[in-house]
Amino acid sequence: MPAWVKVATDAWTLASGVATGHVFRLVKRNGRVTAERLGEKVVWQMLRRYAAAVGVPGIAPHDLRRYAESRIMPHVLRSGYLAG
Repeated sequence: MPAWVKVATDAWTLASGVATGHVFRLVKRNGRVTAERLGEKVVWQMLRRYAAAVGVPGIAPHDLRRYAESRIMPHVLRSGYLAG
């Protein structure tokens, strides 16, 4: 995991008070963090908006899977985690 991801995730869990369960949760309009996880549609809508804002329009779920596999799988395979 890149260091900036760890820092951002730690900052969110500290600020939100999340200690167990889903990390990414619904936040009500009044700022209250709920125990409900963000749904796939919500994540997808946010991701599309931010991707377009940084000049990556037309991103697709397959693009994300392919990127994650290229970044994560080599480390998993080297660690022997998936070794039978």
